[in-house]
Amino acid sequence: MPLKIVADRAISHAKVAFSSLGEVVLLRAEEICAEIVRDADLLLVRSTVQVNSALLGESRVRFVATATAGVEHLETTWLASHNIAWAAAPGANAGSVLQWWTAALLTWAERREIDVAGWTVGVVGVGAIGHRVAEVAAALGCRVLLCDPPRARREGSYGFVELKTLLAESDLVTLHVPLERMGPDATHHLLGEKEIAQLRRGAIVINASRGAVVDTYAFAAARRASQVSGLLLDVFENEPDIAPEVVEACDLATPHIAGYSENGKVAGTLAIYRAACAHLQQIPQWVPERSPSSALSIDTRASDDLGTILLVLRRYYNIEEDDRALRELVRTIDRAARFQRYRAHYPVRRELDGLRLELIPPRPRAERVLQQLGARTRPLSG
Repeated sequence: MPLKIVADRAISHAKVAFSSLGEVVLLRAEEICAEIVRDADLLLVRSTVQVNSALLGESRVRFVATATAGVEHLETTWLASHNIAWAAAPGANAGSVLQWWTAALLTWAERREIDVAGWTVGVVGVGAIGHRVAEVAAALGCRVLLCDPPRARREGSYGFVELKTLLAESDLVTLHVPLERMGPDATHHLLGEKEIAQLRRGAIVINASRGAVVDTYAFAAARRASQVSGLLLDVFENEPDIAPEVVEACDLATPHIAGYSENGKVAGTLAIYRAACAHLQQIPQWVPERSPSSALSIDTRASDDLGTILLVLRRYYNIEEDDRALRELVRTIDRAARFQRYRAHYPVRRELDGLRLELIPPRPRAERVLQQLGARTRPLSG
């Protein structure tokens, strides 16, 4: 009898990837319930499904995987106590979030006709995503401060600063931490009213981690009062029923889609597929097809470095379209449903990974940043 695998249909390529392991049943997230999973062996979800005793208490599920980096929706302690293995996909969407982050920062800078070279960028949470954000910030010509208490304890404090120091010295504070509500490294409202007072005057804040890491109401009020110069958010408290006044206070706001590139989705599926194969002691059979490489030549004579980066990025992703869409949907009565629908039907968005890029004339600073985003910069004739 083949294994039964229940999967959120929002997981990219779930059917083709997991069909070699058993019978795959694709469902909408809201359809995944205790009755449905009762006779399932494997459960594959994204962040919109709460995996706990209420869902799995009467089931035969022995492996759960989430195609996301975060695991707040998994009751991992309960899973472990009931001998249910679980896996996630940390870092799979790092390139996607990096694309979003760069687009957000440079779009904000373009609107104000400023360059970020010489800024101090404070990166809070230096995992797979935070590390790459730090590299892009350095390539932009910024001084980078790193804050990651768990890593500092494991590796030593050299290279890391305390949060208070980072807030006081940073022109930009960017958050890349998991949501932890308890313990020594709790991140719930890591930035709140007290931290607003500690921020460097004129700082901007970017959050693409989890909404409740920031007291969004406090920061929305601070932005309206010009206590902070910029608020760029992809995540919000109380999703999907997010507060319109918070969105309106943001300089850029997008509906939790920073990690939603096609590349990131496929990488997430591949990560949990390999984890499932390891759990079942099966040799992996599925290998995702790589998108064909493309080539692009850009005339940079009318642009500066940051404008050149945005010219290339916008061929793949225009963050202002997501910003406009979110501002429209939060004004509607059924904004929560529309928020979920937008994410469920998000259009295909690709990263620069593998792009053969030529800038004419060359712009070394822009090329360094674009290389961090996955492009290969060289003369196309070479």
